[in-house]
Amino acid sequence: MYGMIHRCIVEFTNLRLRDRNPANPQIWSVDPGLQISASPYADAQTLGLVASAAETLNLSLPDFMFELGQYWIKFADDGPYGALMRFSGGDLGSFLRNLDHMHECVKTAMPGTTTPYFAVELERPDRIRVRYQSGRSGLDDFVRGLLQGLMTRFSVVGSVVMRQPVEGDPLFDLIIASPDNG
Repeated sequence: MYGMIHRCIVEFTNLRLRDRNPANPQIWSVDPGLQISASPYADAQTLGLVASAAETLNLSLPDFMFELGQYWIKFADDGPYGALMRFSGGDLGSFLRNLDHMHECVKTAMPGTTTPYFAVELERPDRIRVRYQSGRSGLDDFVRGLLQGLMTRFSVVGSVVMRQPVEGDPLFDLIIASPDNG
């Protein structure tokens, strides 16, 4: 993974620590050499940072990954990929349909990047189903958080439910609340 995610982990962890004790926040830091945005790092290094940050915040790994996924949307929006995020769609459905195109742009900017694949398999007013495919394992809760973060970004009220098929890639149902269904 790239240093940008490491910077996000550090920023997210420190914001959470500051929220817990604004008068005297604890500072969580990692080697600055692990936070160079366009530098690739072994997945094991990233997962080590995740485990350390989750322990620092006293969160389970699934809870940390979900919350980090939500935060990633804001982090990317406010950072160097903000324009790309805004260009990728003006509503939740179009953004989700353009995720693979957005990731192709990232791969052009950072050759050698390994990005996931997303496919919108169902789109109705009350539900969007997204298939997630990646060569990396253990990121399902992060993806669930990303999708929840996108719902927030587009002011869509609802929740994300992961459906693990017997075979194949995980599916995520974005359940959209409306005056008619919730």
